[in-house]
Amino acid sequence: MDDVQGRSAMTVARMRDWLRDWVIGATGLSAGEVTPDRPMEEFGLSSRDIVVLSGELENLLDVRLDATVAYEYPTIAKLAVRLIEGDTGNPDDSAYDAFQTRAEAAASRRLRDDVLTDMDIAVVGMAGRYPGAGDVKEMWDLLVSGRAGTGDLPEGRWSEYAGDPEIAAEIAECDTRGGYLDDIVGFDNEFFGLSPLEVENMDPQQRILLELTWEALENAHIPASEL
Repeated sequence: MDDVQGRSAMTVARMRDWLRDWVIGATGLSAGEVTPDRPMEEFGLSSRDIVVLSGELENLLDVRLDATVAYEYPTIAKLAVRLIEGDTGNPDDSAYDAFQTRAEAAASRRLRDDVLTDMDIAVVGMAGRYPGAGDVKEMWDLLVSGRAGTGDLPEGRWSEYAGDPEIAAEIAECDTRGGYLDDIVGFDNEFFGLSPLEVENMDPQQRILLELTWEALENAHIPASEL
C-alpha cells in the first residue's frame, strides 16, 4: 500500500489527537501539558520512545518512516502534517533549528568567521555512568552536595564466584567496599539489534559503551541515521 492509501483514513486533526494520546500514555503527563506546538523533547521522551513511536506510526499508517522523523518534525502539529500530507521536502527552518545539533551550529559559526583550525573541538553531547550516579547530571549533583559515590558491594555482584569455595572465601575476607555502578546487567538487546547470544558473549563494558554512545547522541540531538 502506498503512502497516500495508508493515510487516506486519517486526517491531520485526527493524527494530532492520536499523537497527543500516545505522548500522554508514554509519559503520564496530563492532557493540558501535551500541547500540539510544544517541542516533543520537552515531554521527556527518550530516544527509545521516539523509535517506538516511529514503529507504531508505521503500523498505524502502513508506511515506512525514518526512525528519526520526530526529530525532524519536533512538534505534534508539524509531525501530524508530515505524516498525513507527506514529505513536502526538507523540514521547515523552525523545525530544523529546533533539532540542529550544537556541533553543526558551532561549525557554521566557525565557517562564517573563517577561523577554522585543525585544533577546534566542540563538546556537543555528554553521557556517563559513575559509582553513585547514573548519569552526568546525577554526578554533578553528587559533587555539588559533597557526597561520596562509594559503597558496599551491591547485592548479587560477583555471584558467579559463589560456586568456587576458595574464591568465595577470599571475597568474604576482603574489604569489598568501593565504587560500583548500580546496574551492569540490564541491556535492551533488541533496541541495538543484537541477539541474546551476542549479548551473552559481549563484554559488559561494551554493552555500557553502546548505551552511553546512544545517550550522548540523544543529548546532542544527533539522529544516529546522520552518522
